[in-house]
Amino acid sequence: MHLGIRSFSTSLRSTMMLSTLGKSEVSDDERYVDPMHRLDTKEFYIPHTRTRVYLFATPMHKGSKEHLAEKWAYTVKDMRRPWSSPFEAFLLHTDNPNIHRARLGLAWAKERKDGTQRKATDWNGCESRHQRARQEEQLGLLRPLTSWQEAGICKGLDWTWNDWLLSQTERVLDLLEISTLRMAKDGVDSGFKACIWNVSQNVDRQTGSGRTALAPCLTPNMIPWVATRRGPVTGREALAIQGIPVRELLLTSENEDQLADLAGNAMTTTVVGASMLAALRVALGKISEGQDAAGDAAKIEAEEATADDLVAKGIVGEEALTSHDLDLAKVATADLAEMLDLAERSSRHCQCEGQSGTASPIEECSACGYRACKSCGGRPDHQYASCQGGTRGV
Repeated sequence: MHLGIRSFSTSLRSTMMLSTLGKSEVSDDERYVDPMHRLDTKEFYIPHTRTRVYLFATPMHKGSKEHLAEKWAYTVKDMRRPWSSPFEAFLLHTDNPNIHRARLGLAWAKERKDGTQRKATDWNGCESRHQRARQEEQLGLLRPLTSWQEAGICKGLDWTWNDWLLSQTERVLDLLEISTLRMAKDGVDSGFKACIWNVSQNVDRQTGSGRTALAPCLTPNMIPWVATRRGPVTGREALAIQGIPVRELLLTSENEDQLADLAGNAMTTTVVGASMLAALRVALGKISEGQDAAGDAAKIEAEEATADDLVAKGIVGEEALTSHDLDLAKVATADLAEMLDLAERSSRHCQCEGQSGTASPIEECSACGYRACKSCGGRPDHQYASCQGGTRGV
């Protein structure tokens, strides 16, 4: 019995896959049945538009009435479950150490080896298209998001990823401005809408996903900009949107470009898992049993028990431990003023602060109390003064 399941980004002829399915020659009375089906990631739990063609091929003799491939297709469709969580649920928090490392990796081009900022790039070919889009759509000439200027000058809003913006070309920055103005023209503030813009495309192509909370198809060379974050999707997050458990992976030597390339070429785990389970379900009766299935299972359990015993024996010094009664109802007195002071000193004063450290110096608006570090603050305008919060830390 030869079974094969493959997935493709485009439709392929069935005859091209016979050698990869474990059968190099097909007899006259045997042929492979391999209907192809398009499956979309957003129909299998994950908010990601990613349509791929899946193939399940089985040998079928002449006169046989078995239709395993059709049963597989029906089984996969029965396992569909539309997405219900937004893509933001798959993103990391802004103070996550991985986000801090990703920001450093994405903004490595901000400064050249001689210490100067990125030089201006020639984008005359796209500039005329951008000007035409602004004129035809009546968007105006404002740049409310980044206030970018020629020669690599850019200053985004306080909560944007300014370090990443400084490393981008004028075309990307102006496309962000046009996308922001397009939503503002419809009376929508893009900072409060969970959508992803593909700013690697030209201005006259659709840059948004069309639906909020749903991620478009992430490709290797795509530049995905999250409107609510005011920053891009990192490589780790792109893998998470593919259903890959990034917390269980050791990703220490791969840079952001490599992770994005891996995520862009990967298949979604929920779709692949459903396809594999459906294949095993419909072909279970055709798979031959092992010679001693019960004995093999018992051997695996014995090996796992032995491994657990070795781990337990590696824990030493238990006799030196002392036991104490645990009183969950115990109440200790504390100085409320001291607690409030510690809470104030340990609070987050700028969006660039996180588990990796704090920023300095901190400035505070005398009118509204908004705080930001000197490098991040500036937009929108505030009446900044030196923060009088005292020494940071606890």
